[in-house]
Amino acid sequence: MELPKYIWQLDILRAFAVLVVMLYHLGGTFHFNWFAWGWAGVDLFFVVSGFLITGILLRSRESERYFRNFYARRVLRIWPLYFAFLALIMVVLPAAFPSAVGSTARTLHPAWLFPLFLQNFIAAEIAGPALVTWSLCIEEQFYIGWPLIVRFSKTATLKRILLAVIVCEPVLRFCLAGSRWSTAQYKFTFTRLDGLAVGCLLAIMAMEMSPAQLKRYAFGSLVIGTLILAVAGAFHFRAVYGTGISLVCAAIITLSSVTSVLPRWRMIEYVGKVSYGVYLFHLLVFAALGRTPVYRILQFNPLACSVVSILVTVSVASMSYHWFESPMLRLKKYFEDSEPHPSSRVVTRLSSIPVP
Repeated sequence: MELPKYIWQLDILRAFAVLVVMLYHLGGTFHFNWFAWGWAGVDLFFVVSGFLITGILLRSRESERYFRNFYARRVLRIWPLYFAFLALIMVVLPAAFPSAVGSTARTLHPAWLFPLFLQNFIAAEIAGPALVTWSLCIEEQFYIGWPLIVRFSKTATLKRILLAVIVCEPVLRFCLAGSRWSTAQYKFTFTRLDGLAVGCLLAIMAMEMSPAQLKRYAFGSLVIGTLILAVAGAFHFRAVYGTGISLVCAAIITLSSVTSVLPRWRMIEYVGKVSYGVYLFHLLVFAALGRTPVYRILQFNPLACSVVSILVTVSVASMSYHWFESPMLRLKKYFEDSEPHPSSRVVTRLSSIPVP
């Protein structure tokens, strides 16, 4: 199937993902459980990332500059803001406000893990704004290995690998459930790959199938994912939550992309466009707002505090996107393939959509 050049629906879904993550964290701050499942927004991010990244890789698989272009574009998308964020929370804020952020800065240890994107292996010990970076680690580690596999494997082999990952991940989480890794394993790379794998498999299916076939598979994925979540919830079987959520997310992505079921809200679409900054900065913004007089006045009104927090976070992310990220992103034009390989029928401009 030939997909559109720009899938605006994915920006809507990305906005929804980051908004529910923010509301989940705000619920912990103001003690409301309206979005107790908001953490699942990260799973939606993973499925979207797997889908988009695999589309990019399949499109350029025969390119002579396959590795150079892919890694250069990923670096330009992720690294500038990420390392600016690290400098802010590790150097600037501790120096400017030692009493306010001193205890949080001490949790960023060992510091050398953060520039290497390895802190997800100690995520249970991280507090404060840097906590959200565990998911970026998983994505960066995914970027290292998956392009190699896509380049040198046949499509049939890719399918087998992805299906094996989807099946094995909940089994591995179940095996670790009673160990000392019981809590931390939900942020480990090798126990959180099923969302990415589901997205990768969806990209391959989108290349091979018609919209009608994709819709049938989407409904099947939705039913299976919902049943998994229902059974897991009834029996408190947490190991399969991620798999069930990923299948539901894949169904939502497919149905929203090949049908007109999702309305196009430009404002929400814009939040999806700047969602990387929203996700990276939101805990820092929440902590800063918590020390302001306005926040203390509104603290007994969770809805008002949530609205203010979200609006300020999106404003900060918007400034970051237009003044800092966009100049970096414009450099991506130097790392494009002149012509896509004729055998590729996936999204022709997936690489233009920022992946957080």
